[in-house]
Amino acid sequence: MRICLLLVEAALTSYLAGGEAGPSRHLNVTLTRLAAGSCSKQWLSQDWWHAAASFQPQLWIWAGDAAYATADTAAAQAQALEEAAANPNYTEFLHANTAVVDGTWDDHDLGVNDGGSDVYESARQEAFLRFLAVDQDDARWRQKGIYTSITFGQALHIAKVILLDTRTFRSP
Repeated sequence: MRICLLLVEAALTSYLAGGEAGPSRHLNVTLTRLAAGSCSKQWLSQDWWHAAASFQPQLWIWAGDAAYATADTAAAQAQALEEAAANPNYTEFLHANTAVVDGTWDDHDLGVNDGGSDVYESARQEAFLRFLAVDQDDARWRQKGIYTSITFGQALHIAKVILLDTRTFRSP
C-alpha cells in the first residue's frame, strides 16, 4: 500500500483563528489525542477497536484501505465499505466515543488494487463519503476528490489536519 500522506500542522496565526466556520472546523476542541488506522479487512473481527476506544481519541483518521472490495466494481466497493461500517466493534467504537471520524482513501477504498484516475467514478467517491458519514453540506460531495482539511481549536491552540487524496488524480 502506498503511504497516504497526512500532514498535521499547528497554526498559530490570527488568519486561521478567524477563518471560515464549517463542518471541518471544531472550535471547541483543542486536539490532544489523534489516532489513525489503515488496512482494515472488514471480514475480520477487528477486536483492536476496543484498544482504540480506550485511548479516547478526539480524531480518528482513516489513512487508507478501510475496506477491501472482492471485485473491481463500484458495487463491490460500496458493499465492502458497508460491511466495514457495520462491523460490531467499529460501531461500538463510534457510539462509545465523541471522536471526529474522517479520512482519505487508498486503492482498496477506491475498490481497485493500485487504482487511480483510471477507475475513479463519482459513485465510488459517494460510497466512501457515506462510509465516513460526511455531512451533506461538506464540499467533498460537490468536488471531485476527497481531499480536505479539518481545523481544531482557537487562538494559540489551533491544529490543522490536512488529508490528501493520492488516488483520484493519480495517473494510470
